[in-house]
Amino acid sequence: MRRFSFIFCLLLLLGLSSCEDFLKQTSQNLVTPTTVSEYKDLLQGEGYFQEFSTHARFINFMTDDMEYINYPGSSPSTSSYINMYQNVYCWSQEIENDNFKDEWYGYLYSQVLAGNICLEYLDEVLGSDAEKKVLRGQASFQRAYAYFLLANTYGEPYDATKLGEKCIPLTLTATPVTERYERATLGEIWAQIKSDIAVAVECLRDYSAASNFEINYDAALLLAQRVALYMNDYQLATTYGDMLLERKCDLWNISELGPMLTCSKQSNDGPSVTGQTEGFINRSTNCEILWNFGTDDAVYKSIYNVLGMSETELFRVTNYYPADLSHDGSLMSCYENEANLLADTAVDNRKYYYLMPCRNKYVEDKHWTPISITVKMYLKTLYNWSCTPCVIKYESLTNTLDQAFRTAEVYLNQAEAYARRDNPDTSKALELLNTLRRHRIKGYTDLVSSDFTSTDELVAFIFDERRRELCFDEVHRWFDLRRQGCPELTHYWQGGVRFVLHEGDEGYTLAIPAEERSFDASIPNPRPSRTAE
Repeated sequence: MRRFSFIFCLLLLLGLSSCEDFLKQTSQNLVTPTTVSEYKDLLQGEGYFQEFSTHARFINFMTDDMEYINYPGSSPSTSSYINMYQNVYCWSQEIENDNFKDEWYGYLYSQVLAGNICLEYLDEVLGSDAEKKVLRGQASFQRAYAYFLLANTYGEPYDATKLGEKCIPLTLTATPVTERYERATLGEIWAQIKSDIAVAVECLRDYSAASNFEINYDAALLLAQRVALYMNDYQLATTYGDMLLERKCDLWNISELGPMLTCSKQSNDGPSVTGQTEGFINRSTNCEILWNFGTDDAVYKSIYNVLGMSETELFRVTNYYPADLSHDGSLMSCYENEANLLADTAVDNRKYYYLMPCRNKYVEDKHWTPISITVKMYLKTLYNWSCTPCVIKYESLTNTLDQAFRTAEVYLNQAEAYARRDNPDTSKALELLNTLRRHRIKGYTDLVSSDFTSTDELVAFIFDERRRELCFDEVHRWFDLRRQGCPELTHYWQGGVRFVLHEGDEGYTLAIPAEERSFDASIPNPRPSRTAE
């Protein structure tokens, strides 16, 4: 926890000898915050998880939604782009290497610090009680979300029987200390998350945010619902979910729309492709967005698809891709009704709004051209062979944000909570599932109780639905795998060697980065050594 952001350095410079010193103008070019408005600017500038995707993207490489593909005729790659995530992908004991450093841990603590600063000095700055209440809510949300991400990455999965186990360091102050931060227990961390998000909900209740780019009441309700779900408090989860759905239950109906193609790249073999300027997540007309955050840094286009390779190299290199249809259990295979765009049978349109299936039959067919999109003829040449899918959920020709809290997750959280309560309400769970799926699947037929032999089977289906709907949103899949008891996963590497993450494997918990462990030798690395099987 030594690598804090600019605001940490600012505090050191100021010395914080007193509130009076803190509020002074310290130089001609450096003015410290004195008003609630300025603290809100600080929170938005240093917090708000702006670099979420940049630092968190590696986590998705550990899931069953990503696979390494060695195309026929290609040699094993020595590209630094490929090797960057090799240790991550193979669940090695140490995921860092010469090409990759885990900066997620330090980044999240910088986000904690942004919240801590606002909360620590809130009562000493200028502003009305109403303004301070809003800032308290937004800063509490900031801290709750940062600790939620930390606990689910570097701590063991939540388990009410293991609350005394060591988790991650907990700090609630902005004042620097010289001694090392001790790791708090699992129970202490989750109690703090629950407390902070409850404060956020209460403080933001009457606040009307200017836009969904600002931390708001709806986002706080969703995070509160999510936290309760992860803590297996299903009654509380449904309470928060009901509150939110009463306010906002909108879903974008893509069930009757044509497939969406976005492409902004220039080919060496032809003209540029002009696609839609906004993808599903950052589309300005998407009615289900509660809170947009992050920064569109082309992560999903360049890392999950082609790793910065040019189009002429696209299908000749070894690469990581979203798990394809080549095997059961892959991401693409879990979408029901293998797509036929012209068929009258049910078609899950999420395939075409979240993942672009580059298939010969779609490129050849005149119906490939979606609504409001002009696709240049050279696509036929560019994609004229079977290839793996690309993530287009976040594709954008504009500089927009690439992550979002959405009402779709509220429906899924709510369905799971109703199905897993002590007295399961499967009818309510199915109603919520059917509402979501009706907005996604062309020709949809409602699910009924007789489609499932048990409540456990329904819950398993809900987790599959989360995988389909939330693929590559935040790091939901990795967290959901942990919540499902850490099932066995298999990844293949160069030469067809196989790496296995066993059921209940300690590899489901990441080690605190090596730099932090070198600073504090008492911090263990829980991950076992791993070799090809």
